[in-house]
Amino acid sequence: MTLLDLYRSRYGQAVRRQGGAWNGPCPLCGGEPGKSDRFMVWPDRRESNGFSRGHMCIEKDIPGVWHCRRCGKSGDTIAYMLECEGMSWREVRHELGLDGPPTARRPRRRPAPVEPVAAQSFQPVSRDLPSGKWQEYAGKLAAEGMAALPEQPQATAWLLRRGLPAAAWTRYGLGWIAEDDPRHAGRFRRRSALGLAPKVVDGREKTTLFIPRGISIPTVDASGHVVAMRIRRPRQDMNGDRRQPKYLALEGGSRAPFLLPSSLSPELAVYFVVEAELDAMLIHHATGGVIGALALRSNRTKPDAAAHAALRRAQRICLALDYDDAGAEALPWWYQTYGDACRRWPVPEGKDPGDAVALGVDIRGWIAAGLPPSVALPESAAVPAAVPADRSPGGVVEVGRGENGENAPLPSPASGDDAPAARSESTVQADTRAAGGTEAGGGGAAPDYAACWAREGGALDQLSAGELALITPALPHYLSPADVPLAVGRAWLLWRELSGLRYVRRCPDEYTRPGWGFPGHVRLPVYAQPLYDELLALYDDSFMLRTWLHDHRAALVTARNLFNLWGDYDD
Repeated sequence: MTLLDLYRSRYGQAVRRQGGAWNGPCPLCGGEPGKSDRFMVWPDRRESNGFSRGHMCIEKDIPGVWHCRRCGKSGDTIAYMLECEGMSWREVRHELGLDGPPTARRPRRRPAPVEPVAAQSFQPVSRDLPSGKWQEYAGKLAAEGMAALPEQPQATAWLLRRGLPAAAWTRYGLGWIAEDDPRHAGRFRRRSALGLAPKVVDGREKTTLFIPRGISIPTVDASGHVVAMRIRRPRQDMNGDRRQPKYLALEGGSRAPFLLPSSLSPELAVYFVVEAELDAMLIHHATGGVIGALALRSNRTKPDAAAHAALRRAQRICLALDYDDAGAEALPWWYQTYGDACRRWPVPEGKDPGDAVALGVDIRGWIAAGLPPSVALPESAAVPAAVPADRSPGGVVEVGRGENGENAPLPSPASGDDAPAARSESTVQADTRAAGGTEAGGGGAAPDYAACWAREGGALDQLSAGELALITPALPHYLSPADVPLAVGRAWLLWRELSGLRYVRRCPDEYTRPGWGFPGHVRLPVYAQPLYDELLALYDDSFMLRTWLHDHRAALVTARNLFNLWGDYDD
């Protein structure tokens, strides 16, 4: 029986995978099953983060180490059985087969402690700052990234689509970290350059660290020093593995939440709580700094001492955590800690504010609707409407799931003589208006549908005779092939092969979330993945398809009702 088997036999489904480890409640100091992640198990490692195995586990080659981030206890598999399970040494030897075949008798187990029901008052912590050498290196890296970002049209187009204009890039120090070698999706640096000591991983000493390429997002303290940095990686660098993190932190930085203070007095201030730094920047910039924003980076993170001091005096806290199960699970703690000041305030479409902007939501209107009567937004602050991604030849645009489920272009590096020239925000907006207006629901000039249709190939009658023969029987009586954009027909041809796929416009119940997806536990077959990817790429490329879905009457759009734009009715 392995260390993970022992741990899972105690807590079952409460044990969850997190990267290369598993976590859940601590058998020694407690934790609520399904919500606690303080206890970490590395079942296959011989050594991890300094938690070494004992002599017996080394001699018998028994893998597995564990550590609790609350009580600080750690050890190997034998230590777990002795300390956490309460087994005797004889039972441990029999259970692991060290004295022959394992015993058939189930060994005794020490019951896990039960935490007191009474809620403890929240005691925030002050996060340590990184060393001066780390801050100096990170500051140079941030400055390099800021200079490089305007030369990356795909990255800037992605930021524009999420409501962050060029002024916001400068205001918050956003940048682009490029790779040193085309063979690697980033750069390797000596740990000593950042003031970091060598690190032992699986018994081997590592003196270098990897800095991925992507959009750099620095955290700057009150004195102007960079104290943390996360990098938003291009999707192509994740090798199609959705389990890989989209964001990677520069090792050694502070773990304090990302706080953008409100310009109002502390007693009148309003704060929006989100998960991603880019969403906090969007809200702060859209309101001219009047509304504060706190990015936790994870729904399980709690405010540090500085953020807690601001939140407990604020007159309102709008909880805009990601609209998913994990975000909902985090809400009770906020109500318990900050009381009536809290309001749950999810975005009307999408999963987070950046997602909502990409879907055409008026983000300032959403923010204003959540404010108390004593707070008004300045008229001068404005956020540009969502802008379709740059499609200039020469750049690599990778399409797929965006920040939290939307189909948005992700940043990709463009280099070489054939790379497109950097385009300013005003140029992108001008090109967008010329091509047919802003995204549906995003405001701006009225779309020129004729120009969009011509640019995207016309209507269904441009399809082949065979494709048209398949589509025509599916059209409602009030539409002819000349009435339907070509992109919608191509989407239907792909969609009909993806059984169960739906596009959620509005949430019909509390269990359904906006965006593309399959219901319940339906898994996408391997053979259908190329069709799915092609459909998502078509959605991202086609203004007419996005507009069609935006204007659709149904809350849930599938291949069966895609053409029923206005529903089923009789003339």
